[in-house]
Amino acid sequence: MTHRRILTLSLLAAWVAAVAYLTLTPAGRTPPLTLETFLCIGCGMRDGADVILNWALFVPGGVLLALVMSRGRVMLAAIAFTVIIEMFQIGVAGRHPALQDLIFNSLGAVTGVALVHRGLGRAAQAALAAAVAVAWLSPIGLLVPMASSFDLYGQWTPLFGGVAQYEGRIQDVRIDGFSVPSWRTPNRAALETAIVERHPIEILLEVGPPPSSTAPVFQIADSERLVILTLGALGSDLLVRGHNPARVLGLDQPDARWPDALASIEPGTTVPIVIDRSRGSLCISVADDTRCELAPTAGDGWGFLLYLEGAPRWLRALMTLLWTAGLGLVLGGVSQTPNRAAFLAGALALSAYLGAHLSPDVTPSEVQAALLILTSLTGAILRPQLIEAWRTVCSSAPEGALQA
Repeated sequence: MTHRRILTLSLLAAWVAAVAYLTLTPAGRTPPLTLETFLCIGCGMRDGADVILNWALFVPGGVLLALVMSRGRVMLAAIAFTVIIEMFQIGVAGRHPALQDLIFNSLGAVTGVALVHRGLGRAAQAALAAAVAVAWLSPIGLLVPMASSFDLYGQWTPLFGGVAQYEGRIQDVRIDGFSVPSWRTPNRAALETAIVERHPIEILLEVGPPPSSTAPVFQIADSERLVILTLGALGSDLLVRGHNPARVLGLDQPDARWPDALASIEPGTTVPIVIDRSRGSLCISVADDTRCELAPTAGDGWGFLLYLEGAPRWLRALMTLLWTAGLGLVLGGVSQTPNRAAFLAGALALSAYLGAHLSPDVTPSEVQAALLILTSLTGAILRPQLIEAWRTVCSSAPEGALQA
C-alpha cells in the first residue's frame, strides 16, 4: 500500500469520526419522531443552515471516497453511511432522522466526486466566486429587522422550556415614549413601526445574577410565537438578536454583543438600558456607559450557518478570521490572475465597508477588508501550484484522473 493511499484512508477515517461526532452529539430537546417530521423538508427554524452544512459536510467525504473507490461505489457508500447515522440519531437528544439529510448528504458526496473526476470548469469557478460574494455581503441584507402582521406581545424575563430564565426583574420598558407591557401591546402598529425603523428601546432593569446560558431579559414576540426582538444576557454579556431575512431563510444568525456589559454592576442594582440603532450604529447604554459598533461584521457571516453563541470570545474571533481568510483564498483561487483577484476582493471589501456605514445592523472593519484582499492575492499567486498538486492527487483515483 502506497504512502498516498495510507494518508487518504487516514483522512477518510478522521472524516467519518468527525461526522459521527457532529451528528450524534446530544443537542437539546427533540420533538417526537413522526413520518411527517421525517419527510418534511425545510420545516425547521434553521433548516436552511442545516441544508448547507449537510451538503458541505459530505463534500470532503466524496473527495476522499472517490480517491479509493469507483464513482458508483462512492454513492452507495455515502448513502449507506448517511442511513447508519440517521438510524443512530433515533433516541439521541436534539437529533432525529430526516429525509433532507439523506438528500443533501448525497449531493455533497456527488460534488466531491465531481471535483475529483471533472475539476472546476469556468462556469463552476464563476459560480464559486459569486458564492463568495454572497457569503461576504450577506450580513448587510440578512440582518435587516422585520416585524410581524400579528398581534405583538412584550415579554419581561420570560420562562420557556429549555431556555434559562433571567433572575433579574424589569421595572419598565418604553419605545418612542409608550410603555411596552409584559402582555399584548395595545399599540401594535406603533411598535411595528418602531422595530422596522430601529427606534431606541429603553429598559429599566433590576440586574440579576449572571446566567450560565443565554437567558432572555426582554422580548417582543407575536401571537404565532415568533420572536421579533430579544435582549438577552449570557454571563455578564448583553446580546441583541432579531427577526430578519436570515430567520425567514432558516439560517442561524450572529448576535450584536457587548461583552462584560454588566460585569461591574452588582445584582440587585437597578439600571437603565438603552438599545439605540438610530444613529447609524448599534449602540447599547448601561447606566452612564455607552458602547457603539456592536453589530456583527462582514466577517461574521459564518454565524448564519452555526453561531457559537456560548463559545469563548477568542473562538468566535478565530472563526471570523478563518471565514474571512477562507473566502479570500477561494476568491483568489478562481480569479485566474493576481490583478483580477485584487480587483474582485477590493470591490467586495469596499462594498461591504460602504454597506456597513449605511446600515446600523452591520459594523465596518478595515482589518477584515485588508485580510480579504491579502488572502485573495495569496490564493491567486498559489493557484498554479495548487492546481498541479490537485491533479497529482486525483491521478490515483479509480476510473481515470482529472484531466488537464
